[in-house]
Amino acid sequence: MSSIKIAITALVVGVLPVLSNYCEPNMCKFNERIGRYIGVTYKKHIACGNSLAYQNVFGSSCYQHKVIPMSTEFINLILRKHNTLRADTANGRIPGYLPANQMSELTWDSELAYLAEINARSCTYGHDECRNTNYYRLVGQNIALNFYTQGYPKQSILSPESFAIYYIDQWFNEYAYASMNDIYSFRSTRNSQGQMIGHFTQMVKSDANRVGCAITSYINRYDSNSFNYYLVCNYNLENIEEKPTYTVGPPCSACRSGCSKEYPGLCSRNEVTKVNFP
Repeated sequence: MSSIKIAITALVVGVLPVLSNYCEPNMCKFNERIGRYIGVTYKKHIACGNSLAYQNVFGSSCYQHKVIPMSTEFINLILRKHNTLRADTANGRIPGYLPANQMSELTWDSELAYLAEINARSCTYGHDECRNTNYYRLVGQNIALNFYTQGYPKQSILSPESFAIYYIDQWFNEYAYASMNDIYSFRSTRNSQGQMIGHFTQMVKSDANRVGCAITSYINRYDSNSFNYYLVCNYNLENIEEKPTYTVGPPCSACRSGCSKEYPGLCSRNEVTKVNFP
C-alpha cells in the first residue's frame, strides 16, 4: 500500500498546520459487531491511494464541475444553522425530545472539510468507508444530492448557500421519525419502519464539536441534461451503536467549560469532549 502524506491547504486564507498519513494501517481500524461478537475491521481511507486526494481532480462521471468556495461567510452560515438546531435540541424546544445537559458548540475543521471535498469531487453520491484523521478516529458523515433534470429553468436552481441550508434542515427534520429511545442509545440509521434518522442523530451528537463541509456542482456525464449539487459534511464523532446520542438534563448543566455565549444551551466552544472511544 502506497503512503500518501498531504499538507492540506485550507479553503479559506491560510495553510492548515496538519500532516496526516492517511494510509497509516491503524487510521481506519474499527471495532465492529460481527454477529454476537466484536471484531476488528480495516477500511479504505478516502484519501489513501486516491487520485481525487489532489486538488482539482474530479471523478470521471462528471464535467463542467467545480468546487464551491467555502468563504468565511459560507462557513459561518453552515455553523450557524447547525448550532441553532443543536441549541434548539439542547433547550428542549424540539417536540418529543428532552433537553441535553452537555451538547457542544460546533466549530469548523479544515481537515474534515478537505476530506469532505474529496468525496464531493467524486461526483458519485455515497458515503466513503473512512475519513478519519490523526486527531479523530471515528469521523461521521452526512451527505445530500440535489439534481435538476431535462428542461430545468436556470432561474430555478438554488444558490449553493440555499441548497446547503435546505438540506441541513432536511437532515434535522428526520427527528420526526426518531424518538428518545434513539437518544438514550443509538441503534440504527433507520427506524423500525425503515425511515432514515441517522442524519438527525449525527447532527445532535453531543460530543461532536468539529465539522467540515464541501459542495461541488457538476453535470452528470451520463445525463447531460442534469445539473447537480453535492454536499458532504464530516463530523469529528459519528453515531455509535449502543451509545447515547446525548445525555438528558438541564441545558448546559454538565458543561465543564461554561455555556456558549452565542448559542445559549450549548457548551462553549472550549468544551473538551471524548471523541475517540470505541
